[in-house]
This record gives sequence, structure tokens and C-alpha cells, in this order.
Amino acid sequence: MKSNEYSKAINSAEFYWDMDRGLLKFQGEDVLLFWIDSAFKTLMDTIEEIVGEESARVVMEATGYRTGTIVGEFFVQHTETMDELLALLPDIYMSAGWGVYTILEFSTEKKAAVIELREDWEMKINRQQNKKEPGSFLAGHWAGILSVLFKEKIWYETVKHPLFGDEVSEIRFFSANTSPAENIKELLDGKEEFEITKLEAIVEDRTRELNKLVKDLSSPIIPVLENIVVVPMMGRFDECRSSELIEKTLHEVTENQSHIIIFDVTGMKEMDNYVISLLENVTQAVSLVGAVPIIVGITPNLSMQLVSKGIYLNEFKCFATLKHAVHYALALEGMQIISK
Repeated sequence: MKSNEYSKAINSAEFYWDMDRGLLKFQGEDVLLFWIDSAFKTLMDTIEEIVGEESARVVMEATGYRTGTIVGEFFVQHTETMDELLALLPDIYMSAGWGVYTILEFSTEKKAAVIELREDWEMKINRQQNKKEPGSFLAGHWAGILSVLFKEKIWYETVKHPLFGDEVSEIRFFSANTSPAENIKELLDGKEEFEITKLEAIVEDRTRELNKLVKDLSSPIIPVLENIVVVPMMGRFDECRSSELIEKTLHEVTENQSHIIIFDVTGMKEMDNYVISLLENVTQAVSLVGAVPIIVGITPNLSMQLVSKGIYLNEFKCFATLKHAVHYALALEGMQIISK
């Protein structure tokens, strides 16, 4: 061993330092040291800040589980019996500064174990973070180790913890179908569902805004002169737009005392039976409340379409242009437009 190389065996754990190369080895593998209350806590805080607390919990749990399987496989290869391995593991972790671990129960038949933890590094960080729930790394880590030892999926339940008011942590391990893979899938599914719900809410809000805009722009009531208004009709009409048209028109007649309602269909490319029925309904409704309905804007092309379909508007007062309809309305009101 060179002058700047050092080694130390503590509780079956081998430490080695090479000061010239800046190396620290533990059990023959490269390791590094972190200050728990500052550097390592900052690492944990940063992960939570970036991915969120729940996601960070699943990440740490999965990381603990996977590193646990690595540790389990390593010591299975380097020990001869299960008793030797179970006696070695607590000493190794205690020597590495991970805390004091006591295996209270261990059953290969039941595929179950109970492990007690005291002064572990994760609990110290949890306290620094003012957490209300225990961390998931160490529990997941031991679940990974035991999954290797029992050759079966093992999961856990934290039954005691200083954050619960207990003096020590106690974790129960048992055979289960759950693993970090399922938890990650559940997390991703939950996030996907959340994003879908969020997107649906955005679409719903946008649809509501567009419907309101369409409602505001659909068939506006335009005052022309006192007691005379024009209702432009354009686009396709469905049940919703039809009801809106009738409601707004009747409101105009009853509330604002409009005497003459001019329905302008100039903007309609075609007029089917539904629109004809709508015109019949709205004009009859207007007539029943004492106003005079007039239809304008039926173009030669539109009139040919109506005739070809056998639709006639004999019961309606119709004019080709809005100008003619306004002159007629003025005459009904006893007024006229006089040029200077």
C-alpha cells in the first residue's frame, strides 16, 4: 500500500482511500460522501421542486427499490448462507452512516420481514424538510433487497415512524404484486388523466366562450327607426339558434314596444323546410303579440330554389330589398322619408 493510501475495516465493512487519486471505496466499490442536512437535502428539495412532491416520492421509491436489488444480488454472490447475509447487512449499513437497522422478523416461508430503523439519513432529511409523511427511498430499498432474497416481489408498509410520534421506524415487508413499476404506471396514468381533464376543461371553457360569442352575434336586433327593427338571418339554424331567435325577437316586441319586425334573409344561401318552419313560427309569434312581421332579401336564385322545392311564401309580406321594406314599414307607421 502506498504512502497516500489508507484502509480501514469497521464492522465487516472495508473502507479504502487513495488520496493521490481522490478515491474513496466501500466494499471495493467507488463511493462519495454528502452532507445530509445541507447538500443531500438540497438534492432532494431540487428533485421535488422540478417534478413535484408526489412524482419525487415515486422516483425515490423506484430508485430505492432498484438499488436494493443491486445490493441484494451483490451480497447473495459474496455470502455463503442466509444467516451470514442477514448478520452482515445491518453492520454494513451502520458503518456506511445509513443508520441502525435491526431485523426483527424474517421468514423465507411467509416471504415476510419486519425491520427497525433508527437514526437513518432519510428520517433526518424528512425532519429538515418538515415532512408529515416518511420518505420512500429506504423502504423501497429494503423491498428491493428482500425481493432478491425471497425471489419474489416484496412490498412494504411503514407501521412506525418518528414523524408519527414513534421513537423508531418499523417497516413491515410482505409478498405482493405491487412494485415501483406499477406505481410509476399509476403515476403516469394519473398524470395523463389529469392532463386530459385539464384539457377537457380548457376546451369546455373555450366552447362556452365561443357559444356565447355565437349567441351574441347570432340574429342581432338592429333598430332602424322608432318602433322598427331589423333581424338579420344568416348561416345554418338548429334548434338552439331557432329558440334564441324567437326568444330575442319576442323580447324586443314586448319589452321595447317594437311594432314592425323586418326579417332579413339576404345572407342565407339556401332556405330549407326547417328555415321555412322557423319563419312561420317566429312570424306567427310576432303577430300574436301585436307586431307586424316582414321578410326581405329573397334573391331570384333563392326564389327559384324555393319554387323548385314547392315552397311558397304567400302568407308572408315579402320585399326584395331592405329599402323597400323600410318604406313600407314607415307607411304603416304613418311616416315617410322626405328629401330636402
